[in-house]
Amino acid sequence: LGVGVAAAVGSAAAAAFAAYLILKDDHDGPARSSDGIPHTSSRPVSIEVRIPTRHIAHVIGRGGDTIKEIQRKTNTRIHFKDELATDSVRVCIINGQPDEAQLAEILIHQTIANQPRVETLVLMVPSNAMGCIIGRNGENIRHMQTYSKCKIEVERTQGNGPRKVTLTGTGEQIAVA
Repeated sequence: LGVGVAAAVGSAAAAAFAAYLILKDDHDGPARSSDGIPHTSSRPVSIEVRIPTRHIAHVIGRGGDTIKEIQRKTNTRIHFKDELATDSVRVCIINGQPDEAQLAEILIHQTIANQPRVETLVLMVPSNAMGCIIGRNGENIRHMQTYSKCKIEVERTQGNGPRKVTLTGTGEQIAVA
């Protein structure tokens, strides 16, 4: 019973201290300069973000649109440090106010997380069916790629054995193809 009471008192003390800190910040309000104008004293920060190389194109976007949009939304400056790059990651530096730089980092991670998962399916197709799949001058396969938005590669081998056809895209794109 004594241990339970001590734990309850400890928990109550921790909760009271947390409440004090919250109320103290709300009650005191922002720091004020000598003329009474609220003043926040946050200095610009630099945040280093490691981005897997396979996601760089998504983070930058077509013509730099995605990274420019993140910079515009967060009022930050983002640049890549190529001297810190490796085969598997590139490093970007976010410069700005602490909250804005942190938001930019979150947006970069969300951009990566929202990318569809690319899958690959390999099919072995009998060579006597390849003419129907490819079509005259490749028009059937081009139409399938355009319609499904799935990349379709056909192994270029001669002979009567089965040929490898590789489908690359999201699960939905592969299903359509």
